[in-house]
Amino acid sequence: MKPIDFMRYLVRLVTPMGGVVLDPFLGCYDESTRVATGRGFIRWPEVREDDLFLSRSLGGRLSMEAATAFQRRRYAGPMYHFTGRSLDLLVTPEHQMLVREHHELNTKLVPARSMNKRWYGIPNKSAAWVGPDRDVPFGLPCTYEDWLRFLGLYLAEGYVLWTGRGQAIYVKQSKSREAIDLVRWILQGLGVHVGERERSGVHVFWVSHPGLKAFCKSLGRQIDRRIPRSAMTGGSLNALLEGLVAGDGLFKALTEDAPLTYFTSSPGLALDVAELFVKMGHAASVTSRAPRTPTIRGRVVEPRNVQYTVLARYAHETKIDTYKRVSVEQYAGTVYCATVPPNHTLLVERNGCVAWCGNSGTTGMAAMLEGVNFIGIEREEEYLHIAKARIEAVLQRGAP
Repeated sequence: MKPIDFMRYLVRLVTPMGGVVLDPFLGCYDESTRVATGRGFIRWPEVREDDLFLSRSLGGRLSMEAATAFQRRRYAGPMYHFTGRSLDLLVTPEHQMLVREHHELNTKLVPARSMNKRWYGIPNKSAAWVGPDRDVPFGLPCTYEDWLRFLGLYLAEGYVLWTGRGQAIYVKQSKSREAIDLVRWILQGLGVHVGERERSGVHVFWVSHPGLKAFCKSLGRQIDRRIPRSAMTGGSLNALLEGLVAGDGLFKALTEDAPLTYFTSSPGLALDVAELFVKMGHAASVTSRAPRTPTIRGRVVEPRNVQYTVLARYAHETKIDTYKRVSVEQYAGTVYCATVPPNHTLLVERNGCVAWCGNSGTTGMAAMLEGVNFIGIEREEEYLHIAKARIEAVLQRGAP
């Protein structure tokens, strides 16, 4: 059942004949929250009207959807703060939370202020992302999966360097014989010549290809790297993940029923990998650790970059104990949301915690589609016009 269908069911269930549905129009996120879009995780103030949003049906199917309306307004009042080891959401009281009540089988959308039971669960598991396999670039004689494995490996461990052999793509590996063999296998999968040498236990591999060199150089330094969006929205994401973890010697972890941890110095890549974990059907969270100041032979070494850790968790739900993990805080600032049919759900991130959540707008639309009298309550004239246009758009499309 889609969220809008569930809300229509509730409207029919609780509204007496001739009754009126009231909707305060206040379901929004704070300005520190990011949302998963076709451009990756973006802070709400940076969202554009042409962005597509990663959405999840109540049954767990993933898709990219366009928004029919955007909400951005000043707000001063209470916000509900949901916290936990892997949960951090700050939303307005009427915001729709995607949850499953304890002892119930199905997920549904519930306003934050109406979560009056003790235990709820936010769904983590979803169907794996299904996207198209794209063309292999630069005329490389390999499969698309081979290309994605190389891309993941380069993002994690590769660099472009001028040497006596000219400019080439390099990858080093020294963790174990198995990891060295895996890097060799991935590079040979491109179908081009792979050079190799070993020195002091460190294996160095290199590949020289004109178009490939320019592309890899465009991905920037380690701390600035991101996964190209064409790869993130295409198919065979398991191959991309295999390449990313191969550099850390963690390939075997993909076949084990245990949490998978990925390390990077790029904050953008950390968020991309978190999105990748979700698209693989898992939960994800990101933590950071300040750079250490190591000492070598009494000499202080310049601190290295912040290290980001991305954890894939296989729990089916993120539990919410409303008695201990929900608080009401006063907030003064701008709040944001988007109306994203047909699922009315979004993937959001705040302080490294990634979670599925609802969006604004389903109550009023459901009432109109059911022919029930409806009154929207709003303090800001600007947002009143937005809400009105949103409902009118639904009425023009008509009931499904």
